[in-house]
Amino acid sequence: MAAAWNSYISIVKELLNTKANPNIKDISNVTALYATAYNGQLEVVIALFKNYSSLNASPQDNNSRTPLHLVCLQGYPTIAKYLLKMKAIEEPDNNSWLLTHAAAFGGNLGIIKILAKYKGSVNVRINLKKSPLYLACRQGYFKMVKYLLDKELEKGVDNNRWLPIHDIA
Repeated sequence: MAAAWNSYISIVKELLNTKANPNIKDISNVTALYATAYNGQLEVVIALFKNYSSLNASPQDNNSRTPLHLVCLQGYPTIAKYLLKMKAIEEPDNNSWLLTHAAAFGGNLGIIKILAKYKGSVNVRINLKKSPLYLACRQGYFKMVKYLLDKELEKGVDNNRWLPIHDIA
């Protein structure tokens, strides 16, 4: 795990050659894949998949976040594409956020576009009835708001009967 957190690819590969199991979780339920995704280390992510055939592509931490949640939130589009290619699944986290919510909150328009391509709709509301459009408005991400509006996504009210414009007013 320490080698993955610190992106020591040669050590990660050597550990995998000695049959180390990268699916083992630490006290926070974090795996080696989670650690390398968090740090944006594509080379180590690829090495994990290539050197361990039964790598779990969607491990969840104590907050039910997956490596794909992290790369969507932090803005690592190349890793997001790779994890989607490796069949990482979308599960809501403890806040009921899906991948598009993480990308919208993080201001990662490129990832929103990737998710639209791979997943189809990016207009998904969470338990508070907040869509990625609401999150983009709340964070002040103009280009993302414009993209989401251009996609003709739902512009309806949330549980408080607010429109997206209320979040930016």
